[in-house]
Amino acid sequence: MSENKPRRLKQYTVTAEAALHLFRDGNKVEVVDGIPTGAELHNHGYNPRDETIYITVEHESFPLVHEGEVIPIGECTVTNLVDFDE
Repeated sequence: MSENKPRRLKQYTVTAEAALHLFRDGNKVEVVDGIPTGAELHNHGYNPRDETIYITVEHESFPLVHEGEVIPIGECTVTNLVDFDE
């Protein structure tokens, strides 16, 4: 029997194409309802099945996830600000 304790996790994903635009030089973005301050990186990687980059983070405000359960998907809103300040 495994002794892995439940953890408070959420997974955030972004498509590789969206990441290319998000991290482009000179891009300005605003994140609303993003990853909570104090969250710690638990895992990260690339999922070739749906071509997404993911990070799994742990934070005290997230619900407990037991071994074998699906990690909930976190959501945040990212707004491109380049067009707004020209």
